[in-house]
Amino acid sequence: MSITNSIRAVLGMAGMKQRDLLPVFGLANPQSLSNKFRGERWSASDLVKVAEVTGCKVAFVFPDGQQVFIDDSSTGSAAGSDPGQGTAQISEQD
Repeated sequence: MSITNSIRAVLGMAGMKQRDLLPVFGLANPQSLSNKFRGERWSASDLVKVAEVTGCKVAFVFPDGQQVFIDDSSTGSAAGSDPGQGTAQISEQD
């Protein structure tokens, strides 16, 4: 599944529409957001914003169940992270 289709699926599961992302990305023009969807132009930061607004998280999931969550906060709250560089949180699932 493409990133755009994954985002559409997450939006649908959250009961949201594509246009609900306009304020999330600070866009006034729906065409700009439409171009992002059509051109598959998604940064990691964009994915985190979509996850936050839909109540999800973005993570790398290893075969053994370890997960590294991506957080685009500027608080630098996780150990070893630099403020403004996002954070990584590691968790294990049994």
